[in-house]
Amino acid sequence: MYKALIPFVKQKKIFYLALVALVLIVLNVLLLSTLNNKIHQNGKQLTQQIYELQINTHADKNVVEALAQSKGFMLAAQSNTAHFKYLVDIQRDVFSYKTLSISLYYWPAWVEQGHLFILLNLIVLGAVGWWVKWWKVLVKKPTPLKSIPFSATNTATKLAAQVPALNCEVKSMYGVTSVKHSLFAIVQCDCEFDPNTDTQASFKVMIAKYFKELPNISINLFSANNLAITFNNIPAAKLEHYSERLHECVYQICLRYRSTVKRKNIKVGMCNYQLGADQSAIFKLAKSALLLSEGSLIQHWHRLPLQYDQGNLISGKEVIENIKKNKFILFFQPLFTLTTGEILQHEVLIRIRQQPHGLLAARYFINQDFNNQEAFELDTAVLLQVKKLILAEPTALTVSVNLHISNWFNDKFWSWFVDNMKDFTTNRKLQFEMSEADFIKYQVQLTPAFEKLNSMHRLLVIDNFHHLENMNKIAAHKLVSGVKLGYELVHNIDEKTPQQKEVKRIVTQSKLLGIPVYAVGVETQKELLMLAKLGVVAAQGFYFSEPLQEFNHATFY
Repeated sequence: MYKALIPFVKQKKIFYLALVALVLIVLNVLLLSTLNNKIHQNGKQLTQQIYELQINTHADKNVVEALAQSKGFMLAAQSNTAHFKYLVDIQRDVFSYKTLSISLYYWPAWVEQGHLFILLNLIVLGAVGWWVKWWKVLVKKPTPLKSIPFSATNTATKLAAQVPALNCEVKSMYGVTSVKHSLFAIVQCDCEFDPNTDTQASFKVMIAKYFKELPNISINLFSANNLAITFNNIPAAKLEHYSERLHECVYQICLRYRSTVKRKNIKVGMCNYQLGADQSAIFKLAKSALLLSEGSLIQHWHRLPLQYDQGNLISGKEVIENIKKNKFILFFQPLFTLTTGEILQHEVLIRIRQQPHGLLAARYFINQDFNNQEAFELDTAVLLQVKKLILAEPTALTVSVNLHISNWFNDKFWSWFVDNMKDFTTNRKLQFEMSEADFIKYQVQLTPAFEKLNSMHRLLVIDNFHHLENMNKIAAHKLVSGVKLGYELVHNIDEKTPQQKEVKRIVTQSKLLGIPVYAVGVETQKELLMLAKLGVVAAQGFYFSEPLQEFNHATFY
């Protein structure tokens, strides 16, 4: 029987060789395609980073070159050595993000990552070698068949040990291996515990039991119904999984003490971070995430990541120093009416100039701990610049400004405002924006500030609006001229029916109360068409225009 196999194996030798060659070609092409996709992904990310940091590619060429080198790119082609000038050509591609296009040069993937191709081919050839050896044993020595399974098992074991090595190389190239995060959570439980129960000890035991795989879990009770929990060494890919598990775990624990508790009674705000992060920044982000959870009827936990650039690009002290040195620029985000396409108003956006990062948007520094004097200097500098620009502009467009929250309660600021903004007493070219959360929370305390605005004929737009139940309170205030929907209600609204229903209810109620509804953060035509269908009056976002340095350079399309 086994002798009869010999001619068969010889006849199939060419076929197997061709098959091995085909497998090698396919695997090498797949690896090359993966590496090329990674290069293009890096190029797009680099272009997006340069665009979002507002870096001038001509004026800040050294900064752009440094960023490009960090991603493995070059701004100019390098001359090849004499040995390789006929073998390797440096490649060039143009990468684009919104209005920015950059031409970048890079070496081919098979040159930069040649070791991966070598490793892949060695593994495949090694597997083929073992396979050939196994067949030779089978054909030439058919009697001792019992030794064959051992050989095959040994082969599979060695190959299994080699293949993860390749996978690890590729994964590390994509930045998804061994990145560990810590997770800080603030838990708010609407649940009454027995006064005789050691709540902190009970939670510590139960959570440690629920998360056996995580060492060194820290749990602190800082009020009757509030816990602070810290997890360490969580893989980045499992942060979402552990966030959801934590909420469910707390719910199950509370259920032991109060059978009527619901999941909506447990709100969790989380912040994930890496070693060395600023503790105050972590707490602020977790607190912000908890506020988002409290304001949502559906999502009972939120997690906000602490990125490197959130706490390290610029300090609060540097912001104020740059303001004093006039190292800032104001941009204007136009708000378009959806029926006529006319610009209804502009929202003022500040950019701080900081080397080597270029122009930094407000999100990189607005959460700094500014004292009253620093907040005063920040907003007065912005308002003086706005005043200068408005008075030089002949059109009657309205400009809206966001104030730092502390200035709303600062008598010194409002005295300054009355003295310096008298030029606008007879018109309403300047108005203010305030978040829905701040308006509802501080409505009574803000009465003196609102009286100042009313005496100077200023209006107020409520920003980041989410909750229909607050519409009556907002509409009852005579200063309010409109509401801007929160980004969470606008983003991908064309795909999400619950968002459409909620916006429709808000628009219907606002029409009855005579309050126009605006949308922010519009990014696609589908979002725009859906918002118009739902009755939103006006919208702004990158779909229409990026922030402008002048009033008249925007077109509705």
